Amino acid sequence: METQESENNAIRYSGVNALHEHLFSGQPITYLEAQLLLGVRNLTVEISRLRKKAFVIKSREVPMARALQRINRTTQCTPPSELPINSLKVTEYYFDEND
Repeated sequence: METQESENNAIRYSGVNALHEHLFSGQPITYLEAQLLLGVRNLTVEISRLRKKAFVIKSREVPMARALQRINRTTQCTPPSELPINSLKVTEYYFDEND
């Protein structure tokens, strides 16, 4: 994983670095998680960049409840009670090292 070095040699760690580590460690990610947990503004752009570098990043639709469950391991995110989180789908991206 590459990090950026500034003028005073302090290593800067970005949300994009965290996203790469997250994906390459075998963990899936949704747009919601990328923004809330990693501070990545546009997950779609970062996924496209990885794909252009020939990484196999796959996607699938999962219930929003699954993403919220993972988010709530680290922070507190409570959706409105009337939101049907089990029937709403979000796109989950994952690194497929088998391809």
